[in-house]
Amino acid sequence: MRSSIIALLAVLSLAASLPLPADQDDPRLDDLFEELQQLDTRRDQRAGAIQAQIWHIWYLHDDAEVNEAMERGLKALAQDRHEDAVAAFSRVIELDPGFAEAWNRRATTYYVMDRYEESLSDIERVLELEPRHFGALAGRGLCLKALDRKREALQAFESALDVNPHMEGVYLEIIRLRSELGQAV
Repeated sequence: MRSSIIALLAVLSLAASLPLPADQDDPRLDDLFEELQQLDTRRDQRAGAIQAQIWHIWYLHDDAEVNEAMERGLKALAQDRHEDAVAAFSRVIELDPGFAEAWNRRATTYYVMDRYEESLSDIERVLELEPRHFGALAGRGLCLKALDRKREALQAFESALDVNPHMEGVYLEIIRLRSELGQAV
């Protein structure tokens, strides 16, 4: 799991170097989500590129101070300096409480710190701001699973897969949980 988070952070750091300001209200997202839904198979290679574009749009902000604080948070998280990451993402939230990705990054940090209830609280805010945030939906599933709330975790993972059917790890979590709950796989 930690290596997946670090790989995702690397992709986002690369995306952050691109100059286009964006956020969860960017009109390009509708087309990207539609494109993601129209791909034929869960393993379609184009899905990765579309997902990266979506993450890129979610991540960037038009305020330089916000972007700098996000970068500080990402670097701190990648270096396992979790309290510093929480502080940086909290600063972004202070600067722009409507920036969904700041809430998502802090939720991710709380998850890594095993602070699942705090993570879930931040995830709820992410989903209020961007209901299609498949990362937050999957994160909700991970938190609920860690809290041994398997049925709720399964629902969260299924919601994530409804939004983005190209998340192999989420698909595997669904299979595992259905098996554990005695449901048809």
